[in-house]
Amino acid sequence: MAPAAGEDVAGTPLRLEWSDRARRQLLEILDYYLEHASAAAAERVLWQIEGRARELAQHPLSGVAVDGLDGTYRRDRTGSYALLYRVLREDDSVRILSVRHGRRKPLSSGEIAELDES
Repeated sequence: MAPAAGEDVAGTPLRLEWSDRARRQLLEILDYYLEHASAAAAERVLWQIEGRARELAQHPLSGVAVDGLDGTYRRDRTGSYALLYRVLREDDSVRILSVRHGRRKPLSSGEIAELDES
């Protein structure tokens, strides 16, 4: 049986990596919820974002390809947050590049490519 769209050839999830920037952004999001809401709210948001990232490692092509870049750069949403990521087949990995609130101005394709270099 052929793997479902977005799965790697072996049908196993790709390795999930977080860029330093994405980790910092995730911590900033958690700090915001801890300060303005509650620990329970922070935990829910963390579970939501990390859970979606794990799903992207299982189905890396489920996000939308970023216009103006090769198909390895993709974006996806979970709740109020946008995840920018890159599918790196040569490393068998999905790299989360950025976690941003969905109401923020979207990054241009050039800005997204720069995230991968930092």
